[in-house]
Amino acid sequence: MVFVLASNYSGSHYLSLMLGSHSQSVCLGEAKRLKRRAEKACYICRDEPDCELFAGINADNLHLLDELLFEKLPASTDLLIDNSKKPQWAERFLGDANGIGRRYIHLIRDPRALVRRWLQEDLTASEALRQRFKTAARYPARLPSLLLGPLSRVYTLRWLRQNQEITGFISRNNLDCQLVSYRDLVLQPQHTMGKLMLGLSAKFEATQLEHWNFKHHGTQKKDYVQQTDKSFFDLRWQTELSQAVQASVIELPEIKNYLDELGLAVRPDGLTSD
Repeated sequence: MVFVLASNYSGSHYLSLMLGSHSQSVCLGEAKRLKRRAEKACYICRDEPDCELFAGINADNLHLLDELLFEKLPASTDLLIDNSKKPQWAERFLGDANGIGRRYIHLIRDPRALVRRWLQEDLTASEALRQRFKTAARYPARLPSLLLGPLSRVYTLRWLRQNQEITGFISRNNLDCQLVSYRDLVLQPQHTMGKLMLGLSAKFEATQLEHWNFKHHGTQKKDYVQQTDKSFFDLRWQTELSQAVQASVIELPEIKNYLDELGLAVRPDGLTSD
């Protein structure tokens, strides 16, 4: 069972579809959505009474998800790719179950990209205030600027909080985790996927880069289902965030310390581990 851990809008669907396009893998989409019985959790089977993959799986037996799926799938299936993203979800499945191991991938995207995305959300005044207090509770030393300063500072520390929750979860439980940046995944997909698959004890297959040629159950984003031979490298933050805001995000001491801790370098077009 492979858990992709990431903030929203980090490219996790793109990653999970490529992982799930391996001949020994199955992509589950966001398996956490199976908690809600009434919600369709499969892009392909949403108009059908049941999904051929998820039929019979519900909130009552969800804790046996991997066991139930491996019983249904061909014996050649070695990897189940869960794109639920949240460490709180992955924590439900800690420990090997009946010989089924757990692997983790932390996908991380440049904070400037997510600050740009969150600033586009049309929040009410009360919602924005809630975001300020929630972030200030985690970083009390930054209370004045979080309550009175620009929302970009709130969202910068929101990015930090979400990713620190992932690294904390991995560290506390001494888990087998690979770190990958969105930039490296999009600009060097073959190299990056090769390393990831090696870490999953599988050999990279070039066809994984053409994920649209495969049938994937589970939740998906419509844009990723359409056939394309080009990877879209989203750099809208470079033009939609002012230079001053970009600098305030990436030069915040807490951000710099965290990136140093992870061994990630800042490039003009994003974060890299190379």
